[in-house]
Amino acid sequence: MQRMDSDPGNLMADADALAALGKTPLFVAINGKIAAGIAVSDPTKPGAIEANAALKSKGLSVAIISGGAQATVQSVSGMLGIDHIVAEVMPEGKTHVIKALGRNGKRGALVGNRGNDAPTLASGDVGPLSPSPKHLARFESKIADP
Repeated sequence: MQRMDSDPGNLMADADALAALGKTPLFVAINGKIAAGIAVSDPTKPGAIEANAALKSKGLSVAIISGGAQATVQSVSGMLGIDHIVAEVMPEGKTHVIKALGRNGKRGALVGNRGNDAPTLASGDVGPLSPSPKHLARFESKIADP
């Protein structure tokens, strides 16, 4: 929007409200002018709330490290009962976050759901839990051919 020098006007309040619901707001521009706003979201995985509760009951900390917008990630973390978040992080930045946690004496097991999470998964203390063989293959290819 800034590159186009375009003001979203009243759509910004709607975008903020959608982000608070865990959705990622997007603006649609036509000829350099904002024409509409839409929102997308990833549904939480079935069992995610229970899995988080089980980990916490064992004294483990759970964090979300996401490229998503701060408000969106805060909303999702609230739904899941996750206390620690790091938002608006590019894939390569996620690896830095994991390494920083390691410098504080913490060890980590990571879960990723995108191919671009492979470098971060490789930087953790425990290997990936992947939702599909395709993602696992991407992870392994990053390990074998850095």
